[in-house]
Amino acid sequence: MKERYFLKILSKYSFLFGISNYLIFTGNNFVLSLLLFLWFILLVFTSCLLKDKKTNFFILPLVLMCIPALFMTKINDIILVAIISIFSIVFILKDRYKAIYYSSKTRLSKGIFVVFIIFLFSHFAYDITRFENVLLPYFLVYLVSSIILAKNTRNTVLTNKNRIINIVSSLCVLSIVFILSINSVRKTLFLMISKFISLLEYLLIYIVLLILKLLHLDKFYPKFDSKTYKADYHTGFKHNKIIQNHHNTVIFNYILLTIAIILIIFLIIKIIKIIKNLQKNHILSNSPEEYIETSEFIFNLDILKHKNNLINTLKKNIFPKNNRNKIRHYYYKYMKKCIKENICLNKSDTSYDINKKSKNIFDLNVIDSMRKIYIKIRYTNSAVTDTDVAKFIDQYNKLHVNRKSNN
Repeated sequence: MKERYFLKILSKYSFLFGISNYLIFTGNNFVLSLLLFLWFILLVFTSCLLKDKKTNFFILPLVLMCIPALFMTKINDIILVAIISIFSIVFILKDRYKAIYYSSKTRLSKGIFVVFIIFLFSHFAYDITRFENVLLPYFLVYLVSSIILAKNTRNTVLTNKNRIINIVSSLCVLSIVFILSINSVRKTLFLMISKFISLLEYLLIYIVLLILKLLHLDKFYPKFDSKTYKADYHTGFKHNKIIQNHHNTVIFNYILLTIAIILIIFLIIKIIKIIKNLQKNHILSNSPEEYIETSEFIFNLDILKHKNNLINTLKKNIFPKNNRNKIRHYYYKYMKKCIKENICLNKSDTSYDINKKSKNIFDLNVIDSMRKIYIKIRYTNSAVTDTDVAKFIDQYNKLHVNRKSNN
């Protein structure tokens, strides 16, 4: 578990440092930022280990976190240390470092999306340099550590081989931090990313203009000259010569820019949906059942879109009336028990996957009996009797931790 704690802390703090540095406009001195990052990683990890040993000495590293602020003169740097320190205190006191089971893949995809939005903002706001110097190094550390963490949380039991892999992977991530502290390395890497985005943007604008021409709307837009397309990868992209016309050039530039951004975001969303559908089909095809089993969710964020759906969902889970909802209510409680026992539950997991992961923690006969009843109410139109509910609750009450191996 120590390796997972370290990966979780590394992933969390690399993302937090990158975003905080970017928003607070610090990061002119990357070495100072890097030293702060390593300082907090060391103290938080030490505090986690001490708290796991049930000793009150875990508070000492939390106190030491504020020391760098005593030697700082810039208000932005002091604010940054204060934000990270407050976050760290909450992170340790609420045992957030143990929450490695909760949807590592989902958290990773959300992090990538947030950073991509910031990149687009920097790209079109002519502020690429700050993104490159402040956010990019931490994002790469976040990406690598999160992927390793997501891979490891799929296993409820850590073998010696996995432990060695975790240690080596963690050292590799730290090596990446030091390598990215070299300015020339960061510029080369970011130049490649910028060229790709530039090419994509250029193609989208060209396609839009081509469509307008096919629709015989030539008179409404100026002539597009690809030879005058210019870009400065460190101060932002300049489109002041993309369109050559003395009428409404600036306005039309913004129109094309807006269309290009919308198309880029649309394409990314479509690609993400396609990938998710492929993953879902692959997962469903691996379930050795005659019916098609879907994923189980403890709480679905989609219900927040409509107030009525939220109220109805809360009623079903807190005050279940019919027999189907009563069984589903207790099944959700079973899933929460799994999480409490540090069993990794992903959004893509079916009831088959959940039982497979928890068989070393709970009695296999009990959870299989619960699953059979749950399958009946979830995937068939059979009537659910009071006997089914009573039997399911009886099996749920028999759920006791019965570990067969050390986690």
